[in-house]
Amino acid sequence: MFRKKYIELIGDSLICCWVVHDHNGELVYLNDNAETFFSISREELFAVRKEIEKWQLFDHHGQELEIDSFPVSIALKHGSYSKRLIGFKPPSQNEMKWCSVQAEKVMDPETSSSFVIVSFVDETELVGKNKMLRSFVGELEIREKRLEELNEQLKSTLWQRENLYSVLAHDLRSPFTTIVGFSEILESSTASIEPKKASEYASKIKKSAMDVLKMTDSILEWVTELKNLSEISLTEHDLLSTVKRACSVLEPYAKSKGVELQFNIEESLFLSTDHRMLGTIIRNLVNNAIKLSYEGRPVAIEISKSEQFHKISIVDRGMGMDEESVQRILSKRGEFSSPGTCGEKGSGLGLMLVMEFIQKIKGKFEIESQLGEGSRFIIYLPSLKT
Repeated sequence: MFRKKYIELIGDSLICCWVVHDHNGELVYLNDNAETFFSISREELFAVRKEIEKWQLFDHHGQELEIDSFPVSIALKHGSYSKRLIGFKPPSQNEMKWCSVQAEKVMDPETSSSFVIVSFVDETELVGKNKMLRSFVGELEIREKRLEELNEQLKSTLWQRENLYSVLAHDLRSPFTTIVGFSEILESSTASIEPKKASEYASKIKKSAMDVLKMTDSILEWVTELKNLSEISLTEHDLLSTVKRACSVLEPYAKSKGVELQFNIEESLFLSTDHRMLGTIIRNLVNNAIKLSYEGRPVAIEISKSEQFHKISIVDRGMGMDEESVQRILSKRGEFSSPGTCGEKGSGLGLMLVMEFIQKIKGKFEIESQLGEGSRFIIYLPSLKT
């Protein structure tokens, strides 16, 4: 059938496992290394072709391999050279063994018969090292991601602390300066000061004290919100209901400035997110929009859905901002509190809370604004599943 003595001469000289199949797929030759490589006897190996269906064969992904995808089967069927990494586990063995299998169909010119020469190179140790390396790399990637998250949390904490220091140093110091100044005037001029002037100074002291009280309340509210909403809790709710509930407490403020709150929504949308955090985000952004709106102009809350995100836009037609102010907010650099159209003061803590919570619920935040024409604050929320 084939030049057996040449095949045996070559096979016995090789250090790898070498076998030969005839054109019917029957095993007709194997070298001495085959028994060692497969850890089974020569007699069992000669029965392999008939029992091969009982073997567990795997590809390099660890997925079970059909016998038709085995290199020997491909070489026999298509007459082409075939090579691939194979994992196998004979019925009598528990441990997986990996090898590089090469099969090539050859014609014997004297007899015109064909046979398939197959070599098996043991790759078990190399595959094991690769798995260990992949596992190690995967562990490093997980740790790197965790370090990035911790780094972002640290940056956020430092940013919050710096802004809080700014509020304490600037926004609280200013009204105290007023209180102390006018108190000293009243104390040193008790006998000579006119009642009307004394009343005016008392009013200024009261106003400054109220500003301090309001600022203190803002700081306490900010700290309370951060403490109470430190953990994310995903629930599915109607988005419009969440938005309206958050805005309901701002209705008196909006009415006092003649600002109408308009709700524009394409359809009934349900979203799985932390609706407590979302409510805080909406409330602070709408409050900011009312503060920066001129009397009689509306504030619109628009809700829509794209393929990947739910989009919430808070739109005002108020003071607007220049590009530098927008970038200062988005990059979290310095102070970004400005007085409202009716002289309302702010601490900037609300926007700090907004930025913190949007990051926590994996959202995105954008600002579009033009000085003198108004602003659009946009929140993109992923369609998370509970």
